[in-house]
Amino acid sequence: MKININSIPFSRYGSYFVISDFDEGLLLRDVHGGDESPSELFRLSFDEEVVLDCDETKLTIHKKTDRNAKVEFIYPTDSTVHIKTSGLALKLDAEKVRYDSFNSMEKNNYEYISYKKETKYHLEVLSGEMAVDAPWRTVGNDYISLELAADSELYLTNYRVIYELVKPQPFEEAHAVVQKEYQEWLSNMPETQPEYQQPHNLAAYLLWTNTVQADGLLKLPITYMSKNWMQNIWSWDNCFNALLMAERYPELAYNQLKIFNLYQDESGAYPDFINDKYVSYNCVKPPIHAWAYQKMIAINAQFGEESYLAEMYDSFSQNTHFWLKYRSHDGLPYYTHGNDSGWDNASIFHEGFPITAPDLTAYLIRQMDILAEFADKLRKHDEATEWRQQADELYERFLPTFFDGKQLRAFHTFTGEKVTSSSSAILFLPIVLVYRMETEMKEQLISELLTRFECKYGIATEEPTSPLFTGDGYWLGPVWAPETYIFVDALEAAGYSEEALRVAKKFCDATLIGGLAENFNAHTGEGNDDLAFSWTSSVFLLLNNMCMKGD
Repeated sequence: MKININSIPFSRYGSYFVISDFDEGLLLRDVHGGDESPSELFRLSFDEEVVLDCDETKLTIHKKTDRNAKVEFIYPTDSTVHIKTSGLALKLDAEKVRYDSFNSMEKNNYEYISYKKETKYHLEVLSGEMAVDAPWRTVGNDYISLELAADSELYLTNYRVIYELVKPQPFEEAHAVVQKEYQEWLSNMPETQPEYQQPHNLAAYLLWTNTVQADGLLKLPITYMSKNWMQNIWSWDNCFNALLMAERYPELAYNQLKIFNLYQDESGAYPDFINDKYVSYNCVKPPIHAWAYQKMIAINAQFGEESYLAEMYDSFSQNTHFWLKYRSHDGLPYYTHGNDSGWDNASIFHEGFPITAPDLTAYLIRQMDILAEFADKLRKHDEATEWRQQADELYERFLPTFFDGKQLRAFHTFTGEKVTSSSSAILFLPIVLVYRMETEMKEQLISELLTRFECKYGIATEEPTSPLFTGDGYWLGPVWAPETYIFVDALEAAGYSEEALRVAKKFCDATLIGGLAENFNAHTGEGNDDLAFSWTSSVFLLLNNMCMKGD
């Protein structure tokens, strides 16, 4: 498969190295430090006009007038880059800060200390020559400019403290090993229909390439949203990647949730996001984690084994108590920012915070119902009874609180005033509770959702007739993977299988136009924002597989 590195990062499973061809030029990047840390490491350039040719395991840059003159890049391991030049020289100019230093070690070996990345790099010229221009000025190099001559090889390794010298495999042998690794990964992805082969292959690659090794605060290998800009794992996003990986990669799937258990606050709150350097608690995400884990058990019974279930049950219980004890007013949970919900700029948040929204209460009821099931499986029957009682009591308040006689509405937490906007699909997420609703209410909720929000490429996040609707407005119109999956799952559970398959297929069709983008124009299918998203990849593979079984 051809990879366009203007929008799709060239990396590999486990690696923090990335090569991207952004507007500012061709860059070798390092995504340590998350999305707030500048990732540019070296700017790559040539004296000749070149053409890029990239697949899943190798980037080749040809001289435009002679394809035999080229520079090839592979990632032999998750911490190395192997560069081979043939008839074409490569320039590498460091994107440095003041204290960065480039040291000449023993012959053909160099150490680059990057303060910006808080990482060190060992560079070894395996064959040929590399010219180094790095004048020193008091506390760091003025600049660092390298030129790898034609017919040379360079091996680049990242490390934090100690570099252990290794003997690299020959370039072609190393490439063959990486190809084999990738083909094994690809073979473990769900099957697809022929018409969706291209997004299927891209989804498999993005899940492979967006996964990073354990490092720093990341105590486990996990999958980032993207290596373009979203270089973190978020609580909420993690659930959808875990669902996809649950069958064939159970350990990696479990890691997606367990990493948040490791940094769960004493209050029970999960961090908003984690990377190798930072853990952020500024925002939280809604309690969907038990729902995701319940589905993981249905996919792979391993997750239902007591050792796994007990750990997750304790963590989900603590998180539920956070919402009940520390983030509730008058017994109802509330949001303090749109980022808490995952629907960052949804229209119900345009009047300010805190906001008590029906989706959050619905998620919490659903989570307590599931915790009751888990508690029974763990023989904690008193706790199961308590969870059911709390869920029942909260559900008794649900419709009287949020239903205005026409539809569900959000309100300002401490004044009780209704939020003016009623045109966001977030207000219809309580269909996750249709198993508790009377038939009339269930049918009304689902009918309005599909009538008002269903578009050519799925369920829009803002009603298309709303003056706030925008095709590329983030949560003000575009179709997103997580909300699509939640709606499809709820429709299926409510007995609306035909409608669920229809919405699922529309989402899959969007990927034929917009790739595996962060979100899609609901009318055209055009991809918006980051075009290399892992949770979009996971949801596509899950829904595409569902459509295959449903046909």
